Amino acid sequence: MPNIEVYGITGERTIDIEKKIHGLFETKPYAADYVITFIASGVVDKDGNNQPFLRLVSTPNAHLDDILLELQKLNMDIEVQMLKQFIPKKI
Repeated sequence: MPNIEVYGITGERTIDIEKKIHGLFETKPYAADYVITFIASGVVDKDGNNQPFLRLVSTPNAHLDDILLELQKLNMDIEVQMLKQFIPKKI
């Protein structure tokens, strides 16, 4: 399950970025597989300018390159953190 973490965006802006992210993936075959996590945080550079960014946390998968290409359309910095393993909950 790819997890798209959003840092440095809070309040009403979370709704906007959530809609944009869902719009990127709504027609993708993996649309039901990703989640978005909002990390309530302030992210600033040395001059105090806001520097929100995305972090994609995922195990290696066939869609990873496509997910990154789509996320780049948001024009935000992106960190990629690879997981060794993901264990889904039992249904």
